[in-house]
Formats: sequence, structure tokens, C-alpha cells
Amino acid sequence: MSSGNERFNAEAATRDSNPDAHQASALALQSILDHFPQLQNHGRNGTAGLDMLEIGCGTGILSFMIAPYVRSLTAVDTAQGMIDAFRLKLERQPEVKNVLPVCVMLEDPNDPRIRPDPLSDDSKIRNKLGFTPRRFDLVISHLV
Repeated sequence: MSSGNERFNAEAATRDSNPDAHQASALALQSILDHFPQLQNHGRNGTAGLDMLEIGCGTGILSFMIAPYVRSLTAVDTAQGMIDAFRLKLERQPEVKNVLPVCVMLEDPNDPRIRPDPLSDDSKIRNKLGFTPRRFDLVISHLV
């Protein structure tokens, strides 16, 4: 049975070489920062930052741009190829620790796959189904 993501799985390999995707993501970042100026204060003056959910993250072009401005970012996409490319980029940037890419068709806000906090090292908590549902301060979606 087809997942409907064949096109996006194939596109994942070349997505990051598209200058239009980078330009659109840079403009989206600027717009987000303009509308949510508190993001620019992340980590300053004792601010903890926001927990963000990105729906349709693709290979993470915008995700990596916005990660320095948020406490945590859970990035979801339904195309496994996009998430695989995202994870490869994350492996190449070990300094980025606040991002969690997840391949899921998000239909339930309490989905256990989006519950882990990327900043938590407690794998025992990550594997328990009974822990508290995750809540996000800001949800974004771009080029979806």
C-alpha cells in the first residue's frame, strides 16, 4: 500500500540544494521573529525560551534556522525520506541538541512519539507511555 509520500521521499535528496527553499525559509524565520519578539530574547535575562512544534518540517531547513531561538523544537513530517535527511544533518551538527525529528502523521496531540523533550536524556521516561502529554508554546508550518 502506498503512503502517498513517494514524491517527498524522492525529493528529500535534493531539497537542500534548492535556493528558493532556503530563501523562503529565511523569510519565514524573519516573519516569525517579527511576530514573536520574545524568541529573540531566548536565554537572555533568565528567559527559558519556548517549546515549538513544526508540522511538515521536511529536511529541516527552517528548523535549523529557528533552533537557536527556541528552548526545544519537535519537528514532524510524514515522509520518512525527509526525516532521514533531517537526521543526517542533525548528526553532522552535534551542537544542535534541542531538536527532535519525528516521522509521524500527527493526528493526536497526545501522540507518544512527540512527547519526548529533545533536551531530556532520560530514556526511561521516553519509553513510558504513561507520562504527561507534551504541550507546545508555538506551532509552525511552512512550505507544506
